[in-house]
Amino acid sequence: MMTLAQLARIVEAAHYTGAEDRLISGVTIDSRRVN
Repeated sequence: MMTLAQLARIVEAAHYTGAEDRLISGVTIDSRRVN
């Protein structure tokens, strides 16, 4: 069983990963340019 607190944490994590994915993809593109 999932508690509301766990669901809220997962939802928050999903929002953060969306932003982080953009940052990470930007970083990987930059590192590819450098390499």
